[in-house]
Amino acid sequence: MENKPSIPQITTVIPTYKRPSKLKRAIVSAAQQLGISTKVAVFDNHSLDETEDVVNELQKTYSQIIYHCHPENIGALGNFIHGVGTVDTPFFSILSDDDYLLPDFYRRAIDDLNDHPEAMFWVGLGLHFDESKKIIDARVQRWPKEGIYTPPEAAYCIAGGLLPVWTSIVFRREILDDTGFIDTSMLGVMDYEFLLRLSLRYTLILRKHPSAAFFISQDTYSGSQPLSSFWPGWKKMFKKLESYSETSKIHHDNLSRMLRLSGERMLFRRGVNAIVHRRYDFAKDASTALKEDCGKLLTSSILSAATIICEHSNFAHKIFSRIYRNLEKRLINSRRHLQDDFGHLLDKL
Repeated sequence: MENKPSIPQITTVIPTYKRPSKLKRAIVSAAQQLGISTKVAVFDNHSLDETEDVVNELQKTYSQIIYHCHPENIGALGNFIHGVGTVDTPFFSILSDDDYLLPDFYRRAIDDLNDHPEAMFWVGLGLHFDESKKIIDARVQRWPKEGIYTPPEAAYCIAGGLLPVWTSIVFRREILDDTGFIDTSMLGVMDYEFLLRLSLRYTLILRKHPSAAFFISQDTYSGSQPLSSFWPGWKKMFKKLESYSETSKIHHDNLSRMLRLSGERMLFRRGVNAIVHRRYDFAKDASTALKEDCGKLLTSSILSAATIICEHSNFAHKIFSRIYRNLEKRLINSRRHLQDDFGHLLDKL
């Protein structure tokens, strides 16, 4: 008797655009998840390169892969939202084409979620890695415990700057019907607001099991994008927190304070990084935002003064950059254990 194919339990949503070699790694990492029936859904934003050939070749080995190519480019965000909107399985996850999943991620997540029907999503350890395959962060390692988090426990971790990457998260499909998906008005912090909103409403399960590898490009922290691409989203998130009916006043006040502090630290760090990369306009904008939006006169003045001095003195910029690089190296060295513990997992595909 011929075996019928099993019904997929989880959809891996992979939006892609002109990254065929990295896409192959991402697809294989999802298709090779064992112990669970998967659907690997690739959404090509009209790449017009060898992307379709790469997927067609993989489909010969992995029958669970489906492929859709848009007849025209609908934008990265449009492609992303379209892909998530097609999910029809009980669970789903989101995988960027330059990231990849680690073994046993889906089985662990779905077993846990089946054992705990009250939990609406599962968070694993995401390994942040750079071009040299060096692991530079793993935020979930710094969460206070493993196991069940009931609202608003996890919101405190997220508001405090320990945002997990959604590459390492499995969601129940019901979330989309109940609370909707991302708020596109949040711009560069759409994922932040979405996960904060979910953590205030739902129970989650967190495990510090390495589940996904998340690529950090140099542009992420170099100030190459204007402040307008993300800071207005932060300000909207501050205001939106007030509208979450699930939050009591005491929790709202505490979370608001933590979220604002995280935003201020992020602004200052990116401003300093921008000075190192001679992105002085960005640093000036960050200084203005710290003063006008956050009321942080001292940090604004420090950033402004450093910007003016370095902009007009190559020697000052050289010293400033050297201090920054040394501090950066010290921070990376403090996380060397991550490479020792998890480095062997990277890019085994």
